[in-house]
Amino acid sequence: MRVRFRAPAKLNLGLRVVGRRPDGYHLLESLFVPLEYADRIELEIDAGDDIRLHVSGEDAVPRGADNLVTRAAGAYLKALGAPRHIEIRLEKEIPTAAGLGGGSSDAGRVLAKLAELLPGVPGDEVR
Repeated sequence: MRVRFRAPAKLNLGLRVVGRRPDGYHLLESLFVPLEYADRIELEIDAGDDIRLHVSGEDAVPRGADNLVTRAAGAYLKALGAPRHIEIRLEKEIPTAAGLGGGSSDAGRVLAKLAELLPGVPGDEVR
């Protein structure tokens, strides 16, 4: 199975810590504006037990296990408890380290797409 989708950039206009969750993470309020910039992502899911990431368009993006996309996909598969081979092609158009949320947008969109294509992980675990 192969799917293609976009992960949009955003510009934070305001961010405020409003509390702390029992697990130690902070509760946040954020005001942001979505931008036209977007990274393009292709996921290919098959039988197997590995995750491969191919990045184009930006040399400064971490490859392999250090990339947020790879970490998100790995965490989802672990929570799912069903190994899969996932090939991820990430075409970067959002500038790296520019404060536009590119890495987190990529990881969030991959999580959302995996939850859609491989259901079985409760929503609170995906978040």
